[in-house]
Amino acid sequence: MGQITSSPNIVTSYQVLDPDINFSDHFSLLVKLSLQIDRSSKDSHNNVKKLQTQLRWDKADLNSYYNLTGSLFVPMLSRIDKLLSDFEMYNHSYDKQNYTDSIDSVYNKIIMVLINSAKLYVPERSKSFF
Repeated sequence: MGQITSSPNIVTSYQVLDPDINFSDHFSLLVKLSLQIDRSSKDSHNNVKKLQTQLRWDKADLNSYYNLTGSLFVPMLSRIDKLLSDFEMYNHSYDKQNYTDSIDSVYNKIIMVLINSAKLYVPERSKSFF
């Protein structure tokens, strides 16, 4: 079994899900973890209600969001192209850790672009739970 977490000892099982209603090209993972939670702590922050927010895409400035994300993704393309080219050229003698680190780095940059762009152009509102 491949490592799917930095703490494999807490994973009790996992399953790749492919429901019929999944129209994405990505599969969902169901992961069961065994965690120990210390409930004896009486910290004051435990009693504070956490504010949950959601992005209001229906109120977003989508044109600005698309323009910004597009302009920020363009510089990443050359790095991704080089990574793919190197992998295809040296696939029998590649440094697995180097590629893993590069993929993680690109992924993290993509996530940061999406988050920061959303902060600029997509309003965030608190969820109302009863």
